[in-house]
Amino acid sequence: MKVVTIHQPEHLSYLGFFHKVSMAQTLVLLDNVQYEKNYFQNRNRIFTSNGVRYITVPVYDTHEDINKIAIADEFFKRTCRKNVTTITDAYRKSPYWNTYGKDFLDIYQCGEKSLALFNEKLLRFLLDALGIKVEIIHASELNVTGQKTELLMDILHKVNADKYIAGKSGEDYMNMSIVDISVEFQKFTHPVYTQWGKDHFEPYMSIIDALFNVGPSIMDIIACTNSKR
Repeated sequence: MKVVTIHQPEHLSYLGFFHKVSMAQTLVLLDNVQYEKNYFQNRNRIFTSNGVRYITVPVYDTHEDINKIAIADEFFKRTCRKNVTTITDAYRKSPYWNTYGKDFLDIYQCGEKSLALFNEKLLRFLLDALGIKVEIIHASELNVTGQKTELLMDILHKVNADKYIAGKSGEDYMNMSIVDISVEFQKFTHPVYTQWGKDHFEPYMSIIDALFNVGPSIMDIIACTNSKR
């Protein structure tokens, strides 16, 4: 049985995304839909000594499909260096910084000009660090058409999916009357883990918060939390 999930290429996504991907064999990056401004395609949240902060990748024309969005020169001139400092200051004392920090920052400073490819390079590093093995396919290379559920179904048929892992909000937007394969809707409970040096827990941070704090064991923590449902 081929189990597939579909998701837009977000920037350093949160734990729920990695939980969903871990349930599938194939991840289709939905890079052929319009970029959504002020969402998580070019930014995410980290927990610093000054509280929660966004790290953002400035981009050019936001009216294009995601795979056509270019990173703005401002990122390479100023913002990248600023973000690197913010990330380093937030996590350099965390237990897994020495394990993953240098390799992560090497990719973060790689100079990639396509936002989708930049996000994918970071994603592949994170999947490897977390021990998640999944095939990655780009929707833009599948010659698919349609909107919303029609587009999802065309993608799933093109990749010969037997089962689709939908996000927990999928029930709100999917037209189940045209779905002709098995669907499992993700049920995700956010786990609590140690955020070193902090006096309270902040959920829904970027995956790097968990990676630098507790390492790949975050996947076991997620599994434990969600097996209780």
